[in-house]
Amino acid sequence: MRFGNVCGNANTEKWRTGYFVGLVYSTNRRIGMRLAVVLVGIFAANSGWAADPLAGDWRLNPAKSEFKDKVKAGRVLVEADNAGGYRELYEIIFETAAPLRLTARSQFDGPPEETSLDGQDVRYTSTRIDANAFEITYRDRGTERVSRTMRFTAEPRDRMLTVLTTGSKAVFEKLSEGPLLEAGKSVEQTFGAGAVYEYRIRLKAGEYCAGRIEPKEGGVNGAFYGPDGERLYNLGGPAAENRPFGLEAPVAGIYKLALRSATPAAKSFTLKVDSIVPAEKRVPAAPANAPKEKFPSPRIAALRKAVEAGNREAVAAFWRAIEREGAPIFERPEGNDHDTLVTFLWRGTPATRNVMILWYPYAPAKPADYQMVNIAGTDVWYRTRAIRRGARFAYQLSPNDPLEFNQDSGIQRALTAQADPLNPRKWRNGPFNTKFEYQSALEMPDARPQPYSTKRAGVPEGKVEKSRIQSALLKNEHALSIYTPPGYRKDGPPNGLLVVFDESAYLILVPTPVILDNLLSEKKIAPMVAVLIANPNQETRTRELPPNPAFAEFLNNELIPWVRQHYNVTTDPAKVVVAGSSFGGIASVYAGLRHPETFGNILCQSGSFWWSAAKPEPYTEPNFLAKEFLKSSKLPLRFYMDAGSFEVDIEGEGGAILEPSRHMRDVLLAKGYEVHYQENVGGHDYLSWRGSLADGLLALVGLSK
Repeated sequence: MRFGNVCGNANTEKWRTGYFVGLVYSTNRRIGMRLAVVLVGIFAANSGWAADPLAGDWRLNPAKSEFKDKVKAGRVLVEADNAGGYRELYEIIFETAAPLRLTARSQFDGPPEETSLDGQDVRYTSTRIDANAFEITYRDRGTERVSRTMRFTAEPRDRMLTVLTTGSKAVFEKLSEGPLLEAGKSVEQTFGAGAVYEYRIRLKAGEYCAGRIEPKEGGVNGAFYGPDGERLYNLGGPAAENRPFGLEAPVAGIYKLALRSATPAAKSFTLKVDSIVPAEKRVPAAPANAPKEKFPSPRIAALRKAVEAGNREAVAAFWRAIEREGAPIFERPEGNDHDTLVTFLWRGTPATRNVMILWYPYAPAKPADYQMVNIAGTDVWYRTRAIRRGARFAYQLSPNDPLEFNQDSGIQRALTAQADPLNPRKWRNGPFNTKFEYQSALEMPDARPQPYSTKRAGVPEGKVEKSRIQSALLKNEHALSIYTPPGYRKDGPPNGLLVVFDESAYLILVPTPVILDNLLSEKKIAPMVAVLIANPNQETRTRELPPNPAFAEFLNNELIPWVRQHYNVTTDPAKVVVAGSSFGGIASVYAGLRHPETFGNILCQSGSFWWSAAKPEPYTEPNFLAKEFLKSSKLPLRFYMDAGSFEVDIEGEGGAILEPSRHMRDVLLAKGYEVHYQENVGGHDYLSWRGSLADGLLALVGLSK
């Protein structure tokens, strides 16, 4: 196992600029303990990022280092509290240790950032002490876990970096700058454990570099870095397979590709740049004449009028207002009480040829409707759409987009699709994600409230424990996270039980422990234990969660007995909820169908009711579960179901979520079931489900019932 490369988000206008460092070491796990990322912030005076000699890869020199911990046979054992609060030993193996990388600017002196490591709520701060020292503090669910003072010295001309901690001195030597890659030429390189090689690519603004890497007898990982040293994105695809790569240059400069050994490491690799294509030959330009707008924005119309009248200050004033307010712009259309005018914005550069709004499923179906237009002679790009009031959904923007939706365009789009830089509402944004690795959230002022999904000060917190369960029925192992409520006692009254699929998503994107804490603090539900079940991998998820008798038997005959053996939970099915979204939604419905004596309450979020068992014919009628409930006698089950109004069947193939969910609801109602059904103005997204989980629990086991 290796630490991954990390970098922070820049906010240089308000906070002092510094470096963020990922210590990347080969490590061994110890007796079930999980190794979390250790973060180190390094401050430096910054007189121009691109020219700063500290950016780059640095390898540990054990001969010049001094460790408090015992070094033996080229290894040092380090004992530490990690960010998740676990006490553990790990090994730094000098021979195969990957280097650390000083990457991009990050925020240090400001308020602590919220994130989550290993499903635990973590807050961290870095406080500057003097020019060469800082203190980093971790707090895990409100309890201080790590507080260390670290000091560094750097002699860039000598290519040496020293990091000092209590009783230890780690000395690093900077690796040499890599060679320039040229189009049409290949590089053959021997490789191995702990290896790292850096290559440079000189690109003009808007140019697109396409190439490929072919590892031999092992794997290669990699990442691209911009001229400012910031990581752009990782090299995609399986580490041990031949795979293409691409790089689009938003600005002119020298870009870097850092290749590092995977596990197991490749013995060698071939790297080739196939082509470097200028933007004007690759990217279609926006129409010279803007199409007549179906949904004109009053604010954009006023700006256009001012520009055409020669008011040069109008554009600058417009951008100053957007910086204060954020984007998109929301306006009420005249004579329409159902929709809101939403204007998406992009501040262009001379290299901007087009901008696409990536809102699925609509953009692929009608790309022309989601292509931005430019106000001639300005850097203002925009597109206005009329969207149903109360909407909440995730989107990205793609400058210099291919404007087509197919396999080839998807490879290019993955390099340009990014969060909206003018929208402060971020979604799926981890503390080290780049703008290409998260989305923006559009939340209208009248969107359905989600009052229970945010941590509140002073609310008692339950505990989350980790475990694993081996299944004889499935012949595999599932990781578990088990939430116990505040004040939980093994000898007290039995607790209710919540079983949830897709563990990691329901720890982070849908913060189930936080939601339960908040509901319990308001006495909206009775105390309950939650068991969150992980998927071993994506292929297993696809096989087990859609109606699968073996998985249903695992839940009833293996998981539930294990939970009752280890935790004080109810045996009353009326106080048991099984919950999930998408495939997890229909897994919960099927669990109730197969074992109503165990699961009395079904919480289904955007269930994939389009699913049907595979048959020889190419087209299969959807909604297998509706047919199963029609055949069955009425069972002692209660249902909460939801779906998003944007989860529609644009292709007309009988799939999607909304229509099959309505069908399933109607079948259940016709059979006499109690069904609580709601439609969110949203898509197939945890952005909606993080709010509706509480809605479902209140409907099924709320104390007001």
